[in-house]
Amino acid sequence: MRWWAVAMAIGVPGMAQATTNIEKQRSEEDGLTGSLQLDGAMEFGTVNLVRLEAETHAYWNDGTNHVLVLAESAFESERSSSDARDASGSILDREWRVYNSGLGHLRYGRDVSDWLRPEVFSGVSYDEFLYIEQRWIVGAGPRFTLAKGERGRANLGTSWMWEYERSNPDVVLEDPDRQRHRLSAYVSASLRLSDSVETGATMYAQPALSDPADYRLLIDVMTTVAVGDSWETGVEVEARYDSEPPAVAEDHPTLTAWNGAVSLVLVYEF
Repeated sequence: MRWWAVAMAIGVPGMAQATTNIEKQRSEEDGLTGSLQLDGAMEFGTVNLVRLEAETHAYWNDGTNHVLVLAESAFESERSSSDARDASGSILDREWRVYNSGLGHLRYGRDVSDWLRPEVFSGVSYDEFLYIEQRWIVGAGPRFTLAKGERGRANLGTSWMWEYERSNPDVVLEDPDRQRHRLSAYVSASLRLSDSVETGATMYAQPALSDPADYRLLIDVMTTVAVGDSWETGVEVEARYDSEPPAVAEDHPTLTAWNGAVSLVLVYEF
């Protein structure tokens, strides 16, 4: 079972649902590894809703070079059970498909010592829940190993990140096209409690370099239990904060500063 060092990854207005946890996808095993993950979550904050999410990734590690490719898609609905009973048509109809989001991420790192790994990364995403039509990021920076042992590890990372966001101009009252240069920093730790149980936590911050008052935070904690050689199940809890969520039209849910989610996860590893 791989180490789960669950990352907080923020970078979009309101909360950064358009960004995913990168730390938990890293592997210390040599060669090619990967996973398929299914999540069911209850969201709290801007709108209380249910989210179903599928995520897959591949990770290459030859002892020096590290490559991560990741894709994620989510379906979110704010309908209650009574709404569902009264609604007509297919669950794929627009009245049911309230919000959708998707993400792709590519990352490369090269070890230059036992404790230092420079990395470069890029990504693209969209998120109807946050009224984001498209979001692009590129960045680079070092990752430091603070501690490493048989039962746990701790890491620190910091990087420069450029982001471009295109918001829905019919909803967001501000300029729909925004560019920012941000400092992207995190600290993560993981601990193997037993041969089958692991827990991890990450705190992440992304202040804008031109305006540090514009910042995003996230705390993410996840515990998993191995079920056989290839399966894991677990619980993930996250809290996210955006200091400057954009103003939106009155007939749409206001984006709040604080949001959170509790998720049940099922993972197949290969």
